[in-house]
Order: sequence, then C-alpha cells, then structure tokens
Amino acid sequence: MEIFMEKKVQHLKIFSYVAINLIDETILKINPIIHKFGYEFISLTIKELEQKFSDLIFDIYPGNINPKDNPEISSEFHGGYFTSPLFDHEVFFSKGKIYFLKSINHSIAVKEGFGIVGTIGGNEAYKDIDSFADYLITNFRILKEGTVKRIATFQFYETGGRYMHGFDTSERTFGQRFIIEDKDIPILQKLLSKDFKINSIYELAIKNLNLSYDIKNLETRYITLMTALESLFNRGRDQITHIVSRHLAIIVSSNKEDFEENYKNFKELYGKRSTIIHGDKIKDENLEELVLKLENLVRKAILFCLNQELNKDELFNYLNSKGYE
Repeated sequence: MEIFMEKKVQHLKIFSYVAINLIDETILKINPIIHKFGYEFISLTIKELEQKFSDLIFDIYPGNINPKDNPEISSEFHGGYFTSPLFDHEVFFSKGKIYFLKSINHSIAVKEGFGIVGTIGGNEAYKDIDSFADYLITNFRILKEGTVKRIATFQFYETGGRYMHGFDTSERTFGQRFIIEDKDIPILQKLLSKDFKINSIYELAIKNLNLSYDIKNLETRYITLMTALESLFNRGRDQITHIVSRHLAIIVSSNKEDFEENYKNFKELYGKRSTIIHGDKIKDENLEELVLKLENLVRKAILFCLNQELNKDELFNYLNSKGYE
C-alpha cells in the first residue's frame, strides 16, 4: 500500500522593484498612501544603481576603471548607461537619483520538490507589482501632465535568484518630468482609495488617454484624445461637435464670457480632428502644442466626470441642464 505524504510548504521572501523614469523626489510624498497596498517608492544614486542592478540591466558587473565625469562608477557601467535608450541622462549629470517602486514584505510559497508555486511565464509577485505600477502610472496621467515611463521590473529571491522582466527598449525616454505638489495629494488619495471605483462608462476615456502616451504620430495621438472626449460626452450621431464642445466648455468655464470663448475654441479643436481624418494637414499651427492642450482638456474632463459618480445618461442630462445666462 502506497503512502502519500503531504509536501511541506515554505514561504520565501521576494523583493520586487519597478524602475520608473521622469519622476523626482516628490514621488516619495505618496508613500503613506500606497503603503496599505504593500508598496513604496525608494531612490537610488547612480552608484547604488550600478551596485544593485548592473548585472541584470547591462549584463556587466561593477568594474575597477572609473570615468572622469563620475569616478564613483565604473567605465563599463558608464558606457552601458549612456548607450541605453531608457535612462534619464539628466539624472547622471545632475548627480540625481533613479526611483523605484518596491514591494514591502512580499513572499512566495514554495512546495518541497515542486519549486515556486504559481509561476507561468513569471510569478504572481511579478504580476502584482507590474499591475500596481500600471495602475499608479494611469492615475498619475489622469492627475496631471508628465511623461512617466516604466523601464523594467526586477526580482530578487532570498535564495539568491535574480531576474529582470519586461525591459522596454522601444524608445529613448524624454518629456516632461512628473512632479507631485502638496495640492495633488488629496486627489491622489481619492483616486488610489481602495473604495474608489472607476465607472465603466469612463474606462474608455481613460484607456484612450493612456494609449495616447504610447503614440508617436501627433495626428493619431490627437484623434485618440478627441475620441476620449467623445466617449465621455457624446451619446448619439447628431450634433457631436456641438455637444462635446458645449459640455467641455461647461466644465472648464467660470462665467458666461469664459464659456462663449471656450465653446468657440473647442469647436475649432474638434474641427481639426475632421481635418486630420480627411487626410489634410493642419496649417500655421504647432500640432504638438495642440496635442498637449487637448491632453490637458481630456484630463480635466475625466477628473470632473469621476467626481460626479454619474452614469453616462445622468452625466449628459446634468451637463445639458447647465449653462450661463
């Protein structure tokens, strides 16, 4: 008679990190908010980055020859850092820091004889921190401008295993740094509240805002952002330009004069969408500036709608009833 013995389960500590570019020391302000999710932001100097991650990022180990412009690091790391399309070179020259999202007190279950439990192309801890990083970046983008970019995810096991996942080599990092001000904290607290649920009606607008960050072509990015506004305010095929422009003007205006001026400007912005759709060029204007202007309007519209907690019909009727005499 064969006797089956239950395998022992051991819990091993795992340390997960996500490197994020184009943020600064102000990101540390949100640690009290995200501690409850099991994460925190930490900062590393360039020297600490080499000591902890150089073998994973560049497949090199700290060397003995030091470059003149930063003698704290090796020439091997110096070369890898500056040939990488991802790391912020300004951080190097300003002797600044690289910021990581880090897991707190995470562990994985290992059953005797079976290795790590729950690994399918990675493991649950990797999926968890990656999903949380995406969740944070999405809310950062809703909150305010800033070209936040995720670089890669790293994992260290207490048994000695070291891994890197999802190293993004798609393009060089550039853009506006994401800076958190004190006035942003209450908004982030609400957006990141465990009890705060995004109405499914607004998910499409948020997805389009997120998508726009990955689009290089300015015309396509413009259309994507305008689609986000349509998904919020339009509910039919008639008078789309009027409805989207009017509802957006209601949100951002403080008096009748503001409303009339904004309504006129927003109709012109929507008209440029039609120009692009029909294959024509927008003349005598800086399209990049128009895209950034439209992005900020989308951001304001999403924040307004999230605060109302209305479904699409209720939102339409609410805005339709508003106006300036």
